[in-house]
Amino acid sequence: MESSAAQSAYPYAPSGVPNGRRSHLLYGASRSIAFEKPQKQQSCLKFRLASQGIAYESRVSMVDTFQERIMPEIDPYFDTTMISNITGLAGDTVQLGCRVKNLGNRTVSWVRHRDIHLLTVGTYTYTSDQRFEAMHNKLHTDEWILKIRYPQRKDSGTYECQISTTPPIGHPVHLIIVVYVSETLFHSLPAPELMPSTLAGNANMVGASSVTK
Repeated sequence: MESSAAQSAYPYAPSGVPNGRRSHLLYGASRSIAFEKPQKQQSCLKFRLASQGIAYESRVSMVDTFQERIMPEIDPYFDTTMISNITGLAGDTVQLGCRVKNLGNRTVSWVRHRDIHLLTVGTYTYTSDQRFEAMHNKLHTDEWILKIRYPQRKDSGTYECQISTTPPIGHPVHLIIVVYVSETLFHSLPAPELMPSTLAGNANMVGASSVTK
C-alpha cells in the first residue's frame, strides 16, 4: 500500500488515470514507480518502473479497451499467370521467370530437375556453369529471373522456382531449346546417296508394278 508521502510525490498515481480507474500493482519492496501525467487524447496511462532485482507483476487499467490486432500471417504463393512454357533458340539468351507474393523473410531458389541441381539462391548463383545467372528486379520485387546465356539443346527440360517454406513449394517452368536451320542451308545439303542394293530393289519394285498393270 502506497503511503501518503508517495501519493504526494506522485500526484498522478493512481488518481491520474482517466475516468477514475485505478492501477492495480503487485510488487515487492525496494521498488519505485513514477507515473506521467496522461494527455487529454491518450487512451492509456504511461508509467515507468524501476526495480532492484525484485520480481513484480503490473496491470494498468485504461479508458478504452486495447485490443491487439494480430493479422494472420499470409503464406507466400506464386503468381500462376506467369508464362510456364518457354521456347528458345540455341545460342540466344533465354530468361525463365516466376513471380512470388508475400515472400517475407524467405528466399527464392532455382533448381534444375534433370539432375536436381541447385542453380541459384536469392540473387546468388551457386552453379559453376557461368551461363546461368540469378536476376531480381528491385523495382518489381516479386519477380525472380533465371537467365541462361548460350543455351543448348541439352538445357531443355524443367526448371523449378522454389520458396524456402517448410516444406518448400515450387513452380515449374518448362524450357525447350530448338536449333534453327535456314532454308538456304537445308537446300545446300547434299542429297543422300542410295546404295546399289537399294537401287536394285527399287528397280525390281518398278518392274513388278509394270507387270501388274
